[in-house]
Amino acid sequence: MPPSVHSTPSPSYRKRAVLLINEKHGDKWRRMQTMFDEVSRARIARNFDLHPEVLTMADIEAGHPVITATQVVFGTWGFPRLNATQIQLLPNLEMVFYAAGSIKHFGRPFLEAGIPICSAKVANARVVADTCHALIVLSAKQLFNQCRAYTSPEIRPTLEAEANGIPGLNGSKIALIGCGVIARNLIARLRPLRLQIQVLDPYLNPADADALGVTICSLEDAFSSCDVISNHLPNLPDLAGLITARHFKTMKPRATFINTGRGAQINESDLITVFSERADLTAILDVTDPEPPATDSPLYSLPNVMLTPHIAGCIGREFSFLLEEVIESSEQWLRGETPDNIESLEQLDISA
Repeated sequence: MPPSVHSTPSPSYRKRAVLLINEKHGDKWRRMQTMFDEVSRARIARNFDLHPEVLTMADIEAGHPVITATQVVFGTWGFPRLNATQIQLLPNLEMVFYAAGSIKHFGRPFLEAGIPICSAKVANARVVADTCHALIVLSAKQLFNQCRAYTSPEIRPTLEAEANGIPGLNGSKIALIGCGVIARNLIARLRPLRLQIQVLDPYLNPADADALGVTICSLEDAFSSCDVISNHLPNLPDLAGLITARHFKTMKPRATFINTGRGAQINESDLITVFSERADLTAILDVTDPEPPATDSPLYSLPNVMLTPHIAGCIGREFSFLLEEVIESSEQWLRGETPDNIESLEQLDISA
């Protein structure tokens, strides 16, 4: 069913809303308690008849009376994966507000049932773009490579001479692999700098590329011609293992590869082999496959590989950005407006 059009609810009638999670334990349960704190629940309750207790998958299966009357669901990481039959146990459900980024792990049955989902993908994309912007700027200035070299007395005297030939923020070539919400946020941040931005995305047409101020390139060109390559591909099965030794071997001297997309898109053994052979290259991996890497993985010991624990997106107090987005979207929806972050089946097939 399409999103309902409503004015701001009156005290005499408010839509029934619940907070929903798969189960009440573990990190995701603790994160939900932190995000949906007393202040946040009070804000939701101003607009909705919010059930005071967080409900779980078990409550859905048990036919909890509040569940059967629920019209709006709020959730975040740990959201239940319901199938079409289980969704029918929420016969009055009109909208899901999901305070996190990707809905890929649970969203399809809801969308196929005609139940819209509002995610916090825009807020999460802004944070990832901010992180990538910082990493790209530092990479263009050769910070990571220079830091390694600076600790070697025999290399240190050559640093100044090498630095004189680095284009830095005046001409470095940057490749973005994928041009979704995150990459477009990132382009807006990078565009004021004097960087040459190239983009690989099969869904990006030349007119859109011109409007964004970027150049379309191939995957091979991205690796062979750019100083910094940043991966933003969606998490799709046919992209698994897409980036291989063939690409890493062609990277320019002192180039940097940044992955905040998905670890499965990289042939990890190929990356290890090439980066073991080429100490001039730098890899910054915020995602791996598996995540974290196996305990005996060479990724931990390679001096030119920097591992971070999937922190490019929201962490800590940044989680409030996600909740703010979906609460604001719920208020828009009640006013009869269509939020910008409504998901669709078409987007689901090509998104992260």
